[in-house]
Amino acid sequence: NNDMPFYSSLTDSNPEDIYEAIEKESDDEFLSWTHHSIRSTMPSDFGFYDEDINTMAEIYSCHGSCECCGKDNLYTQAQETEGDGYSIRDALKMGRKFGLMASGDSHDGRLGHSISHTNARALNQQPSTTAGYRYGTPYPNGLTGIYSDTLDRNNVFKALQKRSAYATTWINRHYIEFSINGLTVGINDSTLQVPKVDSTREINILLCADGVSLKPNKKIKIEEVEIFKNSELWILYENLDESLVKITVNDTSLITGTEYEDCIKRDDGKWYIHERSIKPVDPDDLDTDGADYYYVRMQDSEGGAAWIGPIWVEVS
Repeated sequence: NNDMPFYSSLTDSNPEDIYEAIEKESDDEFLSWTHHSIRSTMPSDFGFYDEDINTMAEIYSCHGSCECCGKDNLYTQAQETEGDGYSIRDALKMGRKFGLMASGDSHDGRLGHSISHTNARALNQQPSTTAGYRYGTPYPNGLTGIYSDTLDRNNVFKALQKRSAYATTWINRHYIEFSINGLTVGINDSTLQVPKVDSTREINILLCADGVSLKPNKKIKIEEVEIFKNSELWILYENLDESLVKITVNDTSLITGTEYEDCIKRDDGKWYIHERSIKPVDPDDLDTDGADYYYVRMQDSEGGAAWIGPIWVEVS
């Protein structure tokens, strides 16, 4: 909709009220996703979830990564929260079906090529500015790659709606393909159905390094590939030093699913996903309903990364 009225973030206090207001002014075709979900000053509340609207989650921005908290986070945040229930890994355990994307929040007006992390920022800008968001950010912005025949508005929207996308850090536009038994992200709700709990899952990954380096006479290579299963590291391929990587691996272990087990009970007798959540939940509903999920993380030779997935596997 091109004619949405101005809507202040101060008008309502939770996502459900905002979604209701947008629905009244639109054709009910809109998306919403989390931003810097583990930032302590404004963390996420994955107690709120609408599978038709919340199809993606931002795993990286100029603030860092929200994949997880702690030492396994590739890009830690200056104001990173502590505790469970804020990260994308935890949200996936809750049964939230998010695809992975990356974006900016640089506020410098340079879409896809932010300069807010460089010396070309507020202190160097002419005319001068006192805008706080121009005084630098910890990291360059991220980019979202989508699978689409064209980059028109409708197809970009549809790709994000069905999770047919992946996330990269700036500046590299690495190319990635990821499938399980031939099913790719964005197809059939990114969900593969198999007949038995021990059915073979053939995982195929293709990674092509962009190669563009900010250093003279250098080419970026793929250094490390990790496959995560149910938010835990499953397989690690390291010291690759390749421009093109193809991986095929089978999983024949039992499909068990996973669940989020760190809810807290407050004095009101209700359960919440973490201490700052305002949305009561039923802990018995915070699981993958028996499905396993897989996603891939790649690291390159100059500190960049990319993520794709998840793909869910359930017994039909």
